[in-house]
Amino acid sequence: MALVLTGVLAADPLTNVEEHAQVGLGVHAALALASGMAPGANVGVTTGMRVRVARVSWGFEAAFFLPGQEEVRVPSTYGCWPRCVERISSMAITATVPVCFHVAWFSACGVATGGAAGGRDTAWQPIVSAGGRVAIDPHFADTVAAYLALQVLGGIVRADFEPWRAAPLQVGLTLGGMYELL
Repeated sequence: MALVLTGVLAADPLTNVEEHAQVGLGVHAALALASGMAPGANVGVTTGMRVRVARVSWGFEAAFFLPGQEEVRVPSTYGCWPRCVERISSMAITATVPVCFHVAWFSACGVATGGAAGGRDTAWQPIVSAGGRVAIDPHFADTVAAYLALQVLGGIVRADFEPWRAAPLQVGLTLGGMYELL
């Protein structure tokens, strides 16, 4: 693995990274699928921008996740035997700051995310997570690229909708497009 990583870092890039030695500005939009942050599998949309200098970029992203729902078994109460099922539903809004290192089409990022989850039947609660992301963004033209990312975050402050609680590890998959303005 170390030999492969050393070879990739030493190799000529597959894309025009040298042209990125100047400051670059890009915007992107994507569909996202997340699990563990709010009840159910959450589908959402995300948009953002990034500034890139050579092989390093940092950015800001905003995401809105549609309501997800999960059924949770709770201890039996009067009128519910032997166990009750409670449906927990919420949506989430997040802001993310990624800092990435790029090699050719690939990038590895440190990610910090904050936001809130809540809904019609639940009070809004804060979400704070941090972790990593790996991504691939093959360019189809000088300014247009596809974007595929997988991220794993550790929940620092997790939503808690009794009896459901956000998972300690949260996973997300994003597929979209990117346009480079500069």
